Amino acid sequence: MKRTLITLISLLAFFQTALPAKISKEYYPNGKVKFEYYYEHGKKNGISTEYYPNGKIKAQWRFKDGILEGISTEYDENGIKVAEITFKNGRQEGLTKRYEKGLLKFEMNYRNGKIDGIVKEYENEKLKAEWRYKNGIKEGKSIVYYPDGKKRYELMYHNDKLNGITKEYFKNGNLKAEWHYTDGVLD
Repeated sequence: MKRTLITLISLLAFFQTALPAKISKEYYPNGKVKFEYYYEHGKKNGISTEYYPNGKIKAQWRFKDGILEGISTEYDENGIKVAEITFKNGRQEGLTKRYEKGLLKFEMNYRNGKIDGIVKEYENEKLKAEWRYKNGIKEGKSIVYYPDGKKRYELMYHNDKLNGITKEYFKNGNLKAEWHYTDGVLD
């Protein structure tokens, strides 16, 4: 009985490792490929691709042992990149970049699947704002810039609401106005 069980387990292990990689495809009604997944040992592995009905790539997702892992990329219908998302153990973790019309719009870090740290917002590839996040909510001092890079606003957040002194500056750097907020309400 013991010998049969050991033989059975050995055969199972052998066939599991000997399984070839498989490609699974799903199609649109027009016959074009919609999804293309690569499987090894019964789990998604490598790059899986999603397509638009026009045949262009919509997204490329990286899998390791059935779990999202590494940098995945999304595109618009014209093939222009709209996002680079980093995954670790199936969750967003690390740097994510969002693009608008092919230009970098946001850079943000994720920790445990939530935005954490400074979110940089760009306009025409110039830094427009820096938003501070902690555990998925705005927290601390955020700054909005004029197109020339000089500080325009300084905003204080607590629990995702304006809280404390908000300052507005002239382009020459002099203080223009100050407001005080408590839990998102102007005092």
